Amino acid sequence: MSEHKKAEVNVLMLGARRAGKTSILASMCEIFDNIQAVSGASLSLNQDLQNDTNIDSALGSMKKIFYNHQNQAVFDTVNDVQTTEGRRDYTFNLRVLKNKKSKHSIRFTDLPGEYIAPPDNCTAEEKARREATVRTVYDESDIIFVAIDTVFLMEKYGLYNEQNNECSKITRWLKDINPENNARKMVLFVPIKFETYYYSGRASEVNRQIHIAYDQLINFLTRDDHKDSFFVAITPVLTLGDVIFERFNDSSNGNPIALYKFRSGLAKYNPQFCEQPMLYVLSYLYQLIKYKNSGKEKKFKLWWDKFLNSVFSIKNDRVFLLEIEKAMKARKTDAPFEIIQDSFKK
Repeated sequence: MSEHKKAEVNVLMLGARRAGKTSILASMCEIFDNIQAVSGASLSLNQDLQNDTNIDSALGSMKKIFYNHQNQAVFDTVNDVQTTEGRRDYTFNLRVLKNKKSKHSIRFTDLPGEYIAPPDNCTAEEKARREATVRTVYDESDIIFVAIDTVFLMEKYGLYNEQNNECSKITRWLKDINPENNARKMVLFVPIKFETYYYSGRASEVNRQIHIAYDQLINFLTRDDHKDSFFVAITPVLTLGDVIFERFNDSSNGNPIALYKFRSGLAKYNPQFCEQPMLYVLSYLYQLIKYKNSGKEKKFKLWWDKFLNSVFSIKNDRVFLLEIEKAMKARKTDAPFEIIQDSFKK
């Protein structure tokens, strides 16, 4: 989309190059109806007609992996099919079924990994432009997704983690914060391609490794003067469902290529937990509105005024809030999910 229009709720997606951010959105859309099946919430999620075709393309590519597969086939096509070129905004409409008036917008902004870690050949002018873009989107966003390539985080004792997940550079960006303009945010660490460790009973190891790899960022978000500012959680997703890591292959640039295989001859596109990041977003929004209405919030008046103005139609839509409350029943908090810090608890 050429015009970067704010929505009622805005989410910034951070992650290194080819981390799989577009794949998260594609799988989230595909299985969002699971929320209704589990919680009874009458909510639907639809792409805005102005969105480009990237999400549909990513979904088609993920499903295509399973066409005419063989049990032992090894492949390297789990990453996003194409890297994001420039900033991309994806706007979705959340609707209450059978109530045409109850519709609200949520924008996901996908910034290329190169915006967080500019290449060496990037000019000073271009670096400054990218830095300004990241700061602007960050200030506008209520929620931050940190997409993590779980395979590079975990394999070879994390040998290739930094160059593929850019933990240090993402930490630097998120620690550079304006306390007044960004008084409250939710930060979700979203390990993708989680299948290998979920099925082998190593999910807790992934969480532990996230705490190690992002220790400076987590320490910053959870320090004493930030305990009521940041909601922090880990929400893993099984991007494809029936695909697991096999081995690394050498590449000409020194950064290995991760190879994958099917779990069985009956493997199919079977994403799991991909609706959970959205459920955390809805839950956070609901809690913010209820928390403010309770009269408990005394700090950050300017921020609250700006936030409540942004979500004015949501906070006055009782039908929508009731459906969110139902949907929250489907939000997972037990392992492998982890709430590192609940900013609403005193």
